[in-house]
Amino acid sequence: MTSKGFHYPLAFTTLACPDWSWEQTVQKAVEYGYQGLELRGVEGEMDLTKAAPFTGNRLSATKRELKRLPRSTPTSVRGSATSIWLTS
Repeated sequence: MTSKGFHYPLAFTTLACPDWSWEQTVQKAVEYGYQGLELRGVEGEMDLTKAAPFTGNRLSATKRELKRLPRSTPTSVRGSATSIWLTS
């Protein structure tokens, strides 16, 4: 998809598959030809600060895993979605 010569990478949101494992999410993104992920729910956890791939020792492993992807599959995290509660 382009607009005036600018390429927009195609990504999908994990909101559609919040119960997938992190490994399955990355695998499917590569398999289906996406260039990125928008993170919303991972491994059944909607709060990314509590999702296992992004906490403790697994955070470093998750970063390494993304860096190890072949250059021909430029899958990366393109966004992080949140839910917020506004109260008065």
